[in-house]
Amino acid sequence: MHIAFFVSAHGFGHGARAAAVMTAVRARMPGCRIEVFSRLPEWFFNEAIDGPVLCHLLDTDVGVVQKTPFVSDLDATLARLSTFFPLLESQVRDIADGLLSRGCRAVVCDISALGVAVARTAKLPAILIENFTWDWLYAPHAVAHPDFRSFMGCFDHWYRQADMHIQTDPVCRPVPGTVRLGPMSRPAKQGRAATRRRLGIKGARPLVLLTMGGVTSRQQHLERLWTFPHITFVVPHDVPVPDCRNNIIILPHHSAFYHPDLVHAADLVVGKLGYSTLAEVGHAGVPFGYVLRNDSAESGPLAAYAEKHVRGRSFSEEAYDSGQWLTALEELCGLGPGAPAFENDAEAAATFVLSVAETGHPVPIRTFDPFGNRTDRDIRNSLSSAIVEAVRTGTPAPVDRVLHSLFRRSLTPGQEAYLEDRGRRSDRVFSRMDDQAQPFPRFLLLWNEGLFFEGHEYLEGFWMAAEGQKKRALQGLIKAAGVFVHRALGRSRNAERLAPKALAVIRAHREHLEGIGNIDRLEAALETPGEKPPELTEAPLEKRKRKR
Repeated sequence: MHIAFFVSAHGFGHGARAAAVMTAVRARMPGCRIEVFSRLPEWFFNEAIDGPVLCHLLDTDVGVVQKTPFVSDLDATLARLSTFFPLLESQVRDIADGLLSRGCRAVVCDISALGVAVARTAKLPAILIENFTWDWLYAPHAVAHPDFRSFMGCFDHWYRQADMHIQTDPVCRPVPGTVRLGPMSRPAKQGRAATRRRLGIKGARPLVLLTMGGVTSRQQHLERLWTFPHITFVVPHDVPVPDCRNNIIILPHHSAFYHPDLVHAADLVVGKLGYSTLAEVGHAGVPFGYVLRNDSAESGPLAAYAEKHVRGRSFSEEAYDSGQWLTALEELCGLGPGAPAFENDAEAAATFVLSVAETGHPVPIRTFDPFGNRTDRDIRNSLSSAIVEAVRTGTPAPVDRVLHSLFRRSLTPGQEAYLEDRGRRSDRVFSRMDDQAQPFPRFLLLWNEGLFFEGHEYLEGFWMAAEGQKKRALQGLIKAAGVFVHRALGRSRNAERLAPKALAVIRAHREHLEGIGNIDRLEAALETPGEKPPELTEAPLEKRKRKR
């Protein structure tokens, strides 16, 4: 078995989660070959995973450029994004060819769009793992920096190409049809007592770990820590060798001490609220003094999850920078280690990854099933009718009314996620819609947002009014939309029964679908079982006139 991982190098959080999954994969299948593409250093993965790991130092995405752990550089981020997109086809092909030559069976992407593109080119299953995606994280910045919008579309396009989608708590934007798992972290390799002995901590002396998630920080308040001589502070930092200053131990990020071991050895962890630190603290049962970021949309969901599940308290950036947080130090140290706050779901993720790698097919997930659940079907039908009415009339008011009504009901998590997802997709349709009354431009907007059931319903009105071969051509498109409705829900048998029928009608009457510029891509997707839906383009007006 050979599995490739494409991992974002934005801090250490994505690498830590991916390494947790790799560790669990290797534990389940010791002979599994693991190949990593990331800008994170090779040592980061080698120290976490038993056995050899083939690492390639490569930019797999941009993330957000950080000036400090709490301050982003949005202009620099946009500049890097402009060099990253569009993805180089030659690079994608070279990486895909290399994976195929080495016998790769699946590609796991911790929010790397490049990894999904490589998997699609290599025709390998792509598994997306995330608690947020870059298009979601960039959205709040797009108001002041509109250039983010085009890049958000690039990420959204590639993420929707993933064959399987795993979301891990704390999830920032629930998406229907995904696998929902708890937090994942790398397990400790040493016991608490052994790590404390190696650090020279005697007896019950408190140990506090200060961490910024791998992002370099000035740590202006270190000298204030000397006023707590009865407490030992361990500070991972950007230094070449360990440095001991009275009661402070400053360690390189790559040191003789494995970071999860330090977390498990601590009586308190203080630092930036990030995914990996929250997961590791929760699994260790250690109190957490977490610093909230003002400029990150992820901070809210992470804070809500920490407040509910983890002992400790939050601090503002200002309280941390000024050292004001130290007034709560004794209280937080007094909480002491306790039971784990939640389970580590890295092993569950590994089960899905190995299943996909072994079979070549995603595991079907039934979080929202309008074909098998009457309530789900009623919700889908009422909302889809509102979306179709809104698209026909050019106003989102019908969608807003139905969403308001449905959200007042008692809903399952799957139903809530479905409504949130459909609401976002319909918002994007209206943001791109002009005053054209022709069926194809608006149908294409629905199609390209993955609203296939709604597109199916929208076209039916035009189909009923059409005649002759035009009517048959529209029927082919309606059937094609139905194919992708079934494929999106994992109903492969239904989809592949319908696909040849849709393909036959479209091929027989394609000259009457002159509004679609890339009908060949649609035919190819219908012809290939399980293929993702292509984005459809509108044919230029001149081309349509020539066809007539």
